[in-house]
Amino acid sequence: FTIDAIDDFLKEGSEALHVAVDNVSDNGQFEAVAADPDHGSVSSAIVDETTPDADDTVYVKISVDADSATEGGELTYTLTLVDSDGNPVTPPAGTQVSGDLNWSGAAAGGADTSALPESFTIGDSGSFEFTIDAIDDFLKEGSEALHVAVDNVSDN
Repeated sequence: FTIDAIDDFLKEGSEALHVAVDNVSDNGQFEAVAADPDHGSVSSAIVDETTPDADDTVYVKISVDADSATEGGELTYTLTLVDSDGNPVTPPAGTQVSGDLNWSGAAAGGADTSALPESFTIGDSGSFEFTIDAIDDFLKEGSEALHVAVDNVSDN
């Protein structure tokens, strides 16, 4: 039989795989059957490849709940860990993925929004959410752009 090693995005090092023959029986064709005491088990190791490819990369995806907000409203941003196909990733316990948030646009100056976070940390949940308030002021400004980019991502 063949066991396929699955290529995943987890950095696991060497994982032992042990297979043993046990509870041997037949349909009565032999006088006796048993596992070979010297060759009744094998051990193998599954190791991460030395050069990870796109399938081994976990990405930080950022999304926002609306394209715009009126003054006095809010925008909720969500950062999510995803695989190369965009599927959500369930991280192992103790995971911390962090990075920077780089803001730009006319509304990024500080007068038009509540405080803009400069960094993020995604933990075991696989996502991080924050809300930005659009400040209601007395100025007639029209539409002001607010852009955010994720940068300097690392796992701790």
